[in-house]
Amino acid sequence: MIKRAATVLLLVIAIFYIVTSFRNKSTSNPVKEEFDFQFSLKDLNGQTVDFKEYRGKVLFINLWATWCGPCRREMPGIQRLYQKLESPDIAFIMLSVDRPEDFKKVKSYVEQNAYSFPVFVPGQSLPEQFNVPSIPTTWIVDRKGKVHKMLVGSENYDTENYRKLLTNLASANQ
Repeated sequence: MIKRAATVLLLVIAIFYIVTSFRNKSTSNPVKEEFDFQFSLKDLNGQTVDFKEYRGKVLFINLWATWCGPCRREMPGIQRLYQKLESPDIAFIMLSVDRPEDFKKVKSYVEQNAYSFPVFVPGQSLPEQFNVPSIPTTWIVDRKGKVHKMLVGSENYDTENYRKLLTNLASANQ
């Protein structure tokens, strides 16, 4: 009985460590300083978008999936941030990594939740930069294409700090 309880306790501790180790990790020194613009996306209408079109803008890029609970939890806050920051100098790219055969599921999820931010799926293989340990992962990229911030894990983005960060990056280096 004691042996079984000890095993269960160790298992609970291990699971807790794994779950919390991926939460809210911010890196000030991202793996790759320059963001890679050499790929394409597809919007929810199936239109191909060359990612190079986003050069010169401040980017809020969020890697997510419909099956990811932490991703779904942070999306309402991202929607509110998006609505507060309508600016031609700031682009939101919500990039679903659901399987290609789940495209209709992604589109349905976005419509059911009335999200108005731009949602995309990969249009081809994604650059190595998107190989991350977990999702959600968010990048904030400045106008020059430098990764300003990379966050792994769920976050509340509907804050004054994120609004100021994005607007300050958008007004810098014009």
